[in-house]
Amino acid sequence: MAITRLGHVGLYVRDLDRSVAFYRDVLGLRVNDTAPGQMAFLSSQDRVAEHHELVLVPGRTDGRVVQQVSFRVRRCRTCANTTGTCSTGKCRST
Repeated sequence: MAITRLGHVGLYVRDLDRSVAFYRDVLGLRVNDTAPGQMAFLSSQDRVAEHHELVLVPGRTDGRVVQQVSFRVRRCRTCANTTGTCSTGKCRST
């Protein structure tokens, strides 16, 4: 499997509304989706191009900051395999 780029990062936050305001108003990210009071999905791009690059989730405590990290990987366009071994023998990576 070959990592091609960072997909998105999820962070636990103490105050969801305040954190959304910071990333939106100070850093210029767009709020592309929300589950009110539960999570917010932000991106530097519009929702069609990239649903989210940053996920903010309430629940930050000391030592608990990173909620998730996602990577984009190269995959076979024929079988969608990401392990580097094509199950069809006709691998064409993307």
